[in-house]
Amino acid sequence: MVSAAQVAFDSLEPPWRTAFECAWLSAQNGSVPVGAVVTSTDGTVIASGRARSMETSGPVGVLFNTTIAHAEINTIAALPPKGYPDHTIWITLEPCLQCVGAIVVARIGTVQFAGSDPLWESIERLPDMNAFVASRWPRRVGPRGDQFGVLGQLLPLVFYRRRYPEGASITIHRQQAPAVAALADELVSSGEFERLVERELPDVIAALWSRLSSSLT
Repeated sequence: MVSAAQVAFDSLEPPWRTAFECAWLSAQNGSVPVGAVVTSTDGTVIASGRARSMETSGPVGVLFNTTIAHAEINTIAALPPKGYPDHTIWITLEPCLQCVGAIVVARIGTVQFAGSDPLWESIERLPDMNAFVASRWPRRVGPRGDQFGVLGQLLPLVFYRRRYPEGASITIHRQQAPAVAALADELVSSGEFERLVERELPDVIAALWSRLSSSLT
C-alpha cells in the first residue's frame, strides 16, 4: 500500500522534488541540507544545485569547502550571465542575506521557498533601503504551509543543532518555531538522524511524516 507521504512526494511539482533531492544529497554528504533549482518560463529545470560547505571536493564550476557554498549560489553559478526576470528559483529554505543578494544580482524574477527561516526575519524590507535592489527585487512565494514546508525548515536546522547546539539558528527557532526546534532536538539527541541519513529521501519522508504533520503551525 502506498503511504500518504509517498503520494504527497510524488504529487509535488517536479522542481520541488528535484530541490528536495538535492537537499537530501547535501545531508548525506555532511553539508547543510538545502537544495535549489531554476526553471524557465515553461517550467523546465535549467539549473540545479545544493549546499556543499562541508565537502572537500566537487565538480568544476561549483563552490565547496567554504561557508559561502550555498545551494542558491551553486545553482545561479550554472547560469549564463544575463537577466532572468521570467524565471523562478525554487529553494527548500528561505534564502539568507548572501543568497538574496545573488538572486538580485542575477535578476531572477520569482523566488519560491519551502521552509521559512526566522534568522532572516524582515529581510523583505531590503528594497525599502535601496532603489537598485527594489528595481530587481523578486516576487517571493513561501513558505509552504504543509509538511514539505516543515521539512525544508527542519533539515538545515538539524545540521545546525548538531554543529552549534546553542547557536543562533536553533535559538531563534526555539523562540519562533518551537515545534520544529523540538523535532530537531529529538532527531539529534536520539541519534535517529544518524540512521535516517543512510536512507533514501522517500523513506525518510515516510518515517518523519506524522511528526512533520504535528509540527505544522
